[in-house]
Amino acid sequence: MISLVFSLLFAQEDFPPKFVVARETSRALHLPQRIEVISESLLGIPYKLSPEGEGTGFDPDPLQNFVHMDCLTYVETVLSFSMSETWDEAMDVRNDLRYLEDEIHYENRKHFMFSQWIPSNLDLGYIQDITSQIGPSTHVSRVFDENLWKNWRGRRKIPLQEHIYPTGDFGIDVLPISEAVKYTESIPSGSIVVVVLETREGYPVMVSHVGFVIDVPKAKGGVVKKMRHATTIGKIDKVKEHSLNWYFRHLRDYPHRRKIFGISVFYPKYPNDDDIVVSELLYGKMR
Repeated sequence: MISLVFSLLFAQEDFPPKFVVARETSRALHLPQRIEVISESLLGIPYKLSPEGEGTGFDPDPLQNFVHMDCLTYVETVLSFSMSETWDEAMDVRNDLRYLEDEIHYENRKHFMFSQWIPSNLDLGYIQDITSQIGPSTHVSRVFDENLWKNWRGRRKIPLQEHIYPTGDFGIDVLPISEAVKYTESIPSGSIVVVVLETREGYPVMVSHVGFVIDVPKAKGGVVKKMRHATTIGKIDKVKEHSLNWYFRHLRDYPHRRKIFGISVFYPKYPNDDDIVVSELLYGKMR
């Protein structure tokens, strides 16, 4: 009966039928394996920037959009459904990930990855920063004040009341992209990779992209690490996957408008779980 209810509900939301199967067949798996299965079921969904909103008000796009996804809504969708058993639970997790307070409102949304989404979800316990366990990282810090936001030309795209813009000291560990290409095999499957831009004075946006690292089985045995993400790379904008080694080299070598500094790596977890040790995961020691 539960499966039937889910099937009907998801069909009404135009959700790919593969997802229902992925949810059911992955229930008994550990979280990283469930992320692998559920993220795969969304491959091919067309990319559209900012396809989700609050269903009303300033951004009337649907709260949950299964017709289009961008890089962050893809990650939030996969995480919320991988960490839950029911639709209501998934929406609770999604709202935790996406909003700073209980009220679903545009001004409560975690608009900025570096200064809102990452620090908030670290505090909530949904992710663990494992960057320094992957390779030689450096700490990138910024101080955001009211003057920064007042003078930021991009604020017209995210119009908030003055006191809503995040101020204070923010920072994350970053693996420089020149080093990241050497450590692709050290990133556990299911991890979230965040692409961090070089610091530019007057610009508060520090993150350009986010996606999952996934171990994909090879036909003749073994696995290859892939970057699975909603992206505009290639001829068709959609949820797809690229070789992780190729993707990191692309970040390093492509002439981006704003230079890529490196990547940060976060491991998804249930809020009450202990932190993981990457070396133990790589050697197959599940908690």
